[in-house]
Amino acid sequence: MFCEKHGDVKDRIFVIELDSLQREEKPAAFHDLLGYPFWLKNEHNKIRKLGFPEPQKTDSEYFNRLIDLASDVAQALSNFKPEIATKTETFIPKATIYVAPVNDALYDQRANLVSELRQFQIAVLPKKNALTADTASELDKCSHFVQLLSADRAMGIPQQQLAIAEKAGKPVMQWRDTQLNITADSINPEHKQLLEHKTVIAAALPDFIRMVRETVLPEKKPVIDSGMSQGKNMIFVHAGQEDYHHAQRITDFLFTKGYGFTLPQYEGTPERIRKTIERGFQFCSILLILQQRTPAEAVEDQLAEAQLHAQKCEPKFDILLCRDPTAEALGFIPPNTKLFNCNSNFHEHCLEQFLQQVEA
Repeated sequence: MFCEKHGDVKDRIFVIELDSLQREEKPAAFHDLLGYPFWLKNEHNKIRKLGFPEPQKTDSEYFNRLIDLASDVAQALSNFKPEIATKTETFIPKATIYVAPVNDALYDQRANLVSELRQFQIAVLPKKNALTADTASELDKCSHFVQLLSADRAMGIPQQQLAIAEKAGKPVMQWRDTQLNITADSINPEHKQLLEHKTVIAAALPDFIRMVRETVLPEKKPVIDSGMSQGKNMIFVHAGQEDYHHAQRITDFLFTKGYGFTLPQYEGTPERIRKTIERGFQFCSILLILQQRTPAEAVEDQLAEAQLHAQKCEPKFDILLCRDPTAEALGFIPPNTKLFNCNSNFHEHCLEQFLQQVEA
């Protein structure tokens, strides 16, 4: 009767899920509605209701989802009754990114990501954790594609989401928990490849959120007299997206010391990204590669490409590799590569040592 009275039930019906149900098990009117899962699946694949039999103060998952529900209900009421809506601060985003909808195991992580990014005026599509009919059209409105991954293959949906983002030419940032054992036999082989993808960052979630924020809204570099760089070396600071914030800070420091620099750019089309990397190899007299969180495979590819360019250039540029001791071990380092073990922040003391080697 309710559905007959209201032709469009979107934002009028709120489905509270106390158990796991497949789409076809729900009434047809609920198929395309957002569900609020008040349950979790434990390590034995058993369903555990949140807040059962009574919510406890420590039931953070229960209260997080209750807050989401209350917020969405309040927003719906505000939309239908604008005359009683409370005055709220206008949200004007500085950027909009696509955060792929996730399965129930990652519900809280996505909610935390969206909430923290909003504080820095970064809007997220889709607004709700639900698949939409046209992912490609939503991606067109976004600068970046962000995806959270777990061991659950989710019927191949994460692979499909990534394929759409790559086809659209969007910069990709993917996350998985550092505690996730990606070698487990229980993980689908195709999904295991996704978990080992070159853009997947294994990190604590707060660190990943910071990386997303700094990548989407990079800090503007101070304007410094360009005359300082005359007569000095041109340094190509090469880093994967995982360590890009370190590279930006290092180039600020180098420029104050009178050095020219070039950085790869990870925004724009693949052709644009490739052009900035080629330009770095073309004009540098010194290549500095950074590795803290960047996967070994990506760094090895950077070193191999650098070796090929160095052999073609006259005079050849020096290759220096600055690594955090905790970084993933490398299986390929070309000859005559100078290796520096640096701390995780690549602070100025380490850079001073680097410059001493350069100027020796």
